[in-house]
Amino acid sequence: MLEAAVGVVLVAAAIAGFWQIVLTDRVLGSYDLLTYFYPYREAVNAALRAGRLPLWNPDIFLGVPLLANIQTAVFYPPTWLTIALPAPRAITVHTVLHIALAGIGMYAFCRLSVGLDRLGAIVGGLVFMLSGFLSGQTGHPNQLAASAWIPIIFVLYEQACRRKSVPLVLAAGVALAAQFLAGHTQESYLTLVALGFFFMFQLLLGTHRALMLREAPPVGWRARLGRLSALLGRWTNELAFSLLAFASMLALGVGLAAVQLIPTLELSAESIRAGGMSFKEVTSFSLRPWELLRSLLPGYLENPFSEYIAYVGILPLGLALVALGVRIRHPYTWFCFSIAVLAIFMALGNFNPFYEYVYRYWPGISLFRVPARWLFLYTFAVATLAAIGASAFTQTFADRHSLAELRRRQLGITIVIIAAFSLVWLLHPLLVFPRREVLAIWVPMIGLTLALILAGLPWAPNRWLGTAIVVVVAVELWFARGDLELSHPLPMTAYTTQRPVISHLLTDPATYRVLAISEGTFDPGDLADLRLLLQDELPPERIQDYVTALKYHEFLTPNVPMRFGLSTIDGYDGGVLPLRRYVEFKSVLLESAEALAGSVAERPRNRAPDGILREQLDALPDSLLLGMLNVRYAVMDKARDVWYANAYYDLGHTVRVTPDRPLTLRNVPSFASTSLGLITYLENGARVPQGEIVGVVTVIDSSGRVLTDTLRAGLDTAEGDYNRPGAAPAHVVPQRTVASLWKGNPRAYNYWTAVQFPGVIYPKEIRIAATLPEVRLVVRGATLIDDRMQASEPLVLNERWRLVHSGDLKVYENLDWRERFYLTRDVQPVRGDGEALNVVRATSGRVTALIGATPPALPKPTVPDRLSARQESPERRVVAVSLQTPAYLVFTESFFPGWQVSINGAAASLERANALFMAVLVPAGEHEVVFEYKPASVALGLWVTQTVAAIGLGVLALWLLLAVALPLAFRIKRPPAGMLHA
Repeated sequence: MLEAAVGVVLVAAAIAGFWQIVLTDRVLGSYDLLTYFYPYREAVNAALRAGRLPLWNPDIFLGVPLLANIQTAVFYPPTWLTIALPAPRAITVHTVLHIALAGIGMYAFCRLSVGLDRLGAIVGGLVFMLSGFLSGQTGHPNQLAASAWIPIIFVLYEQACRRKSVPLVLAAGVALAAQFLAGHTQESYLTLVALGFFFMFQLLLGTHRALMLREAPPVGWRARLGRLSALLGRWTNELAFSLLAFASMLALGVGLAAVQLIPTLELSAESIRAGGMSFKEVTSFSLRPWELLRSLLPGYLENPFSEYIAYVGILPLGLALVALGVRIRHPYTWFCFSIAVLAIFMALGNFNPFYEYVYRYWPGISLFRVPARWLFLYTFAVATLAAIGASAFTQTFADRHSLAELRRRQLGITIVIIAAFSLVWLLHPLLVFPRREVLAIWVPMIGLTLALILAGLPWAPNRWLGTAIVVVVAVELWFARGDLELSHPLPMTAYTTQRPVISHLLTDPATYRVLAISEGTFDPGDLADLRLLLQDELPPERIQDYVTALKYHEFLTPNVPMRFGLSTIDGYDGGVLPLRRYVEFKSVLLESAEALAGSVAERPRNRAPDGILREQLDALPDSLLLGMLNVRYAVMDKARDVWYANAYYDLGHTVRVTPDRPLTLRNVPSFASTSLGLITYLENGARVPQGEIVGVVTVIDSSGRVLTDTLRAGLDTAEGDYNRPGAAPAHVVPQRTVASLWKGNPRAYNYWTAVQFPGVIYPKEIRIAATLPEVRLVVRGATLIDDRMQASEPLVLNERWRLVHSGDLKVYENLDWRERFYLTRDVQPVRGDGEALNVVRATSGRVTALIGATPPALPKPTVPDRLSARQESPERRVVAVSLQTPAYLVFTESFFPGWQVSINGAAASLERANALFMAVLVPAGEHEVVFEYKPASVALGLWVTQTVAAIGLGVLALWLLLAVALPLAFRIKRPPAGMLHA
């Protein structure tokens, strides 16, 4: 009953820690939750509710596997328990469940394996479940879930070895499988590393137990030899069972999780992480040594980035010192201390001079980034040490010998603390300290800790002292979370509100993709209203978090479009995605955008392979190229646009004008205009003399009248980057003509001028031409102005894009958009991805490159082709085609193992097109073409899981038969003792 009561208390502590999201309509609103885990959970839950496995995700990265991405945790049992809930509520239940699981598991580990009393076990459970590491990972549900399983795995394995119990070995394997399925392989890897050390530790303990069995001392050499043989047998027995238990647990865990692990391995082979990562990538997010204090001590009012948070509380750290000082002979003290030291050593990453050798020779290290995540093992180890230290307060020090020993230990602890303070003082110029308010909390907490340790131990055991320790630990860790994201939830509307851009896009029922380019620096137009609405509900800084969450929806931050059923060519993962071929194809988009943006491109840009495309683009890539990718709409913010002289200029497109390539705008809106405002600059024009004509502007109005004006260097426009070193200009620009600075280059300018019309006209066509062959006239923006009404109408410089929405953000429609399935006869065979991408670059996707295929002759038809497609599910697409002559049907989603194609029910050959996509040759006539994603990896994984589960159940049944049923049956049928001698 007492153990059950403790479990209830720990569950209540978990609920109390998250009362703001459990008892209100608030939700956790961190970046990763809003843009990654919530969209994924919505997609997974929707599929499971519909009764299908979510195998494929068509909405990000041009199509990628969904189930194979282990972070989706499709097969994790708690995922299935919450499929009826909206994603934020599902994550809330998931979070509280695993915080409670971590506390209860840690309590069981401390009680059963470490052998502690209830006080120590309760302290261990509270410290682990409320630690900075677990609290800081509430924004990463998969990492939190995987972390929660480590004490359960340890206690089951330890108890299995101690009791020689087959069912406990099986239970440990199931727990390990659950951790794998939770969806964070790095935590599982770290658990296995710690478990390997724990195996050796258990082997030593088993050997010690074998040697310490009390027996009568042997007499004679034969007796001594017999005892040695018996000891060797016991040691061999311990070794054999521990090794067998470890191997069985690992095999069972991997086997039961094979339904997830095998598809993930297949995906990993196609991802950017195939073959491991570079040392620079592996050591990203290493723990900086000068941040150790802020990382290992609670910040209360401020904390470092979540990956660096590893506090366990000041009092628990003191209790860990008690374990080292007073309970140094406890075997788990040395084990946990060694794990804690190893964890910090590894967490330092590239700040550790030995880490490069670790990277080279330690298996598996090259597969994971963020060395700081080793703090997971530090947290587990120090929580155990704190539990051991707390158990010292139930120990009696009444007799003279033990009291003298205690005094010596207290003196040792005091010396260690003084030495630690002295070291911090000596190194304080190199360390980063928190602000004074935090230091003002540290000092009394350290004083309280010293008082409890130095003055409290002689009074042990004392019920009130033990209660005080539990209360202080819980209260300290409660307040230590005040700065973390879990303490600042947002109203549910931060997740559910549908912003205008989303609403506009959802009015189009077609199947298309979207590309968003925005830095998120804009202010929503309803910002004042939002602040007024929320002023009584949230503090100012939380209102800003709420607004930021709304902006994630507004500019379609990956993977937000998933929850609205919208597709983007962008994506955000940070794990096994994106695919390697996607990254290679993305380089074509970046090159196209840089070519169009030219010198106004912001540099340097984030070019990381797994970087978000939105953050890497300076401008829209070629409309034909995006059209081939099924991109119908582009979303851009107005941060780079300009208001000048009471007129608005759309700088979303840049056009370079030369004498032989003028800019011609024919789709000019009907607008009463008195002038035309222009934003321009020159390239290679620094030496052009003052006043020389560099451009000619021609305007044709609705009556056919032609109006002409000129642009002159130094008066209407000028060299954009003429302040660069060594480029002394030959002309001087009036300051009044500077319209704006370049983004990312504050020493370069865009210039404004206006072409005046003789009265009010309705322009029908506008033509801008350059006059000097060696000088490019760069047009950034053009706006029709009615000076009488102070009204203006901005023009879109690239007429392959049409502005269809303008609010906080702009939405352009791509007039070169293609359907996701399209037919083509313009094909070119190539030998590899490099050649295929070169064809895409050269033709902007007009010609389809086929890798390894030899296309037959494809004559042009005399009647139009007909094509209609329907999506029965993300994994099954049906296309009806009617062709006069054969053609290739191109499916612009990623080519990936498991995709199959059939024509009229007969299997067909699936080719790889344009390096990334799928294509099939369709003969003339009317056909039904079916694309299906049926990955063999999932089928294989399911078979392995079922087979291992059957073997596990068979082993359990055999054990029950041999260990329970047969002995019971034997005792029932055995005759009374007297009858044996009759």
